[in-house]
Amino acid sequence: MLVTTIIALVAAGLFGVSTAFQHRSAGLVTDGTRVGERPGGFMVRTLRHPLWIIGAVADIGRGEMIHREVALGRARPAVAPRLENARH
Repeated sequence: MLVTTIIALVAAGLFGVSTAFQHRSAGLVTDGTRVGERPGGFMVRTLRHPLWIIGAVADIGRGEMIHREVALGRARPAVAPRLENARH
């Protein structure tokens, strides 16, 4: 029971970190198009921003924590879809 609680708290923490870093990163990247820039330049700059990358790594870690908990048989498989729906 203690391991399940720790895994759940780590997953929740990683979810918060990933969301906050990715949101902050999108706000720091300039949204103005530059002269001669390809379409999608804002997206490319956002995806290359260090905070976005850290957020993506934290999001992968969160997914790994949820999968470990399900694989250990300590959580219902319904946890992951609910957390994914909360992001959208």
